[in-house]
Amino acid sequence: MNRKNRSPSSFESEHLESPEILKPDSSDSGRDMSRRTFLKGAVAGAAMVVGDLSRKGSGLFPDTAEAAPLGGRPERLEFQKLIEREKASLRTFFGYEIAVPPLPDEITPERYEKWKKIAFELHYLPAEKMGKGRQLPGWKKKPPNSFYVRIQNGELHPNSIVLPGAWALVDTREKPQSQDGKQMYQDDVLAKVLENLRQKKVIPEFKVQGSRFGISWHELHNPEVKKAIAEALDVSEEFLRLPYAIEWNYLGNAYYSKWGGTDTAEWFEDIYEYPRPKGEKRLLDEDRLFGGNSSGGGLSSVALDLPLQRDDQVGFRPLVVLLESRM
Repeated sequence: MNRKNRSPSSFESEHLESPEILKPDSSDSGRDMSRRTFLKGAVAGAAMVVGDLSRKGSGLFPDTAEAAPLGGRPERLEFQKLIEREKASLRTFFGYEIAVPPLPDEITPERYEKWKKIAFELHYLPAEKMGKGRQLPGWKKKPPNSFYVRIQNGELHPNSIVLPGAWALVDTREKPQSQDGKQMYQDDVLAKVLENLRQKKVIPEFKVQGSRFGISWHELHNPEVKKAIAEALDVSEEFLRLPYAIEWNYLGNAYYSKWGGTDTAEWFEDIYEYPRPKGEKRLLDEDRLFGGNSSGGGLSSVALDLPLQRDDQVGFRPLVVLLESRM
């Protein structure tokens, strides 16, 4: 269905044209973690990066001091094909046309080829509100009803159902099937990184030293851990985080259905806030979200666990979310 055939009310309530709608309102000023504001190196985690890509020292890559000016190079053939692929995928999933912006100037074909060799792929996550009632052609497995109830109750941030309107670098690997904690992600570029972090006692030892399992949510947000993972992917650590549950669900439905086909799970970036009297501060050890295990619903699976909890069945998938691209 084309945009022009959708009613104004349904379009305006779901498709978010302005980045401003992604920012928390004034009622969120007391939160120590904004759904769309990045706190570099914060143990509490990171969310969507908002800023000026042309600003000195804010490059996407560690060796980039300054980005090209906005409106930079014309899109290369490799990226023209990528953009057309994303447009087609978005049309299949949403049922109408969605504009896909150019990639940030710092992404070169050489870097893109390097990422593809380690099973990472670029995808555009459109600024769409993934409300429970939306009927979309490609959305076969939605998050559970409890996910939306928690948002209604104020236990999850309202923007927990909003896609960021940005390009993202996605780890395309399937989750492994459980092998009593000895399972590994296939051809894992992070295996050596995690082994070194365990040898240095930054994260605890595990059955398999290079495993993504047996690491807590808090440990994944340790600045030293984030830095090591970012270096392995050749990106700046400030752009690195876990996927939010709705992003993971969207990517699984749109591209990677096999993510939900195994009995292991993965951490999500979302923070759960227990109901409390007005004005009472939240605790740092409140639950985080994880999900994706086949026994819990696969792509529809979303559950809670303590951020300090280590589990030999819960791994993680890094996500590199780029700045909102220029149109």
